[in-house]
Amino acid sequence: MKPIYFSCLLFGFWACEETVELDIDDSEPLYAIEGLITNQNQTHYIRVSQTVDYYANTGSEPIGNAVVTVTDGNRIFNFDHNPSQIKETEGFYFSREPFAGVVGRTYDMRVEVDGRDRKTHVCTPDTRPE
Repeated sequence: MKPIYFSCLLFGFWACEETVELDIDDSEPLYAIEGLITNQNQTHYIRVSQTVDYYANTGSEPIGNAVVTVTDGNRIFNFDHNPSQIKETEGFYFSREPFAGVVGRTYDMRVEVDGRDRKTHVCTPDTRPE
């Protein structure tokens, strides 16, 4: 029994390895917009970046020249790019003033980059227990 076990173990170390090359065409970079608005009265953020080639050794490219606003239909919240000038928050836009998101309210976000608008509607879910 021991010789069989030992030979199976050795065979496992000589398994084949095959390199797979993916044929991925270069694609046009896209903008990625992500953010977080909570029901806490605080400064909130939205991150704007641009995708990079699949084989690039870097992450997404931060965008620092966007105009970012969020409105709840009553108020407009303006966001500034990296007000603290910290390298790790390049591409992050922070609300100029603290505010609290309201559960169940719809928010409209507008991001303008290179003269083009990107808009979305976000409805905060009602997460109160039943």
